[in-house]
Amino acid sequence: MAFPDARAAHAALANRSATLADLRQIVTDFPELRPWVAAYPDTDEALLGWLVGLHDPQVDAQLAGRRAGAATGPGPVT
Repeated sequence: MAFPDARAAHAALANRSATLADLRQIVTDFPELRPWVAAYPDTDEALLGWLVGLHDPQVDAQLAGRRAGAATGPGPVT
């Protein structure tokens, strides 16, 4: 699915309808949503590995939460 803007992409993450292809588009087209993709339960290991390589503090915090079993998402998109 092509998302017209970050809000539409965030909505797909929030209602858990994003596919793996959607997740890849979201991290490319909307870098500000990378922390949400890092917290998304259905993000695959390959994409998680790519996100680790970014060394983004917000993404890293979500990835740490996943490892601890506490990934809930970074909050609403503003």
